Amino acid sequence: MSVSRITGGQDNILQIRLSMTEPDAVDVDARPLAGFSSTLLDESKVVSAVMEGLRQANAELGTSYWISHIRFVANDSKPEKTYSLLTQALLGQYYAGNPSLGA
Repeated sequence: MSVSRITGGQDNILQIRLSMTEPDAVDVDARPLAGFSSTLLDESKVVSAVMEGLRQANAELGTSYWISHIRFVANDSKPEKTYSLLTQALLGQYYAGNPSLGA
């Protein structure tokens, strides 16, 4: 599943892979893209934000999803806490059965 946020001069792209069981580890794929900022995001802050978004979405939806893979653009727009909101939006759409979400 992936989600993007574009607001004027800022944008964010996030892809996650959901699991119904707790993974041994979360794989993180963060690659810079040409044409984006030369400043890299703090990977640990992005991962923390994604996991916080997962926690909040699970609490709100009454679900117990896990994330096994996180992919984002390493030189995307700050702040890293944006990825919490993106994760919540993704899980909300997934839970609602949005057919436009890629698996």
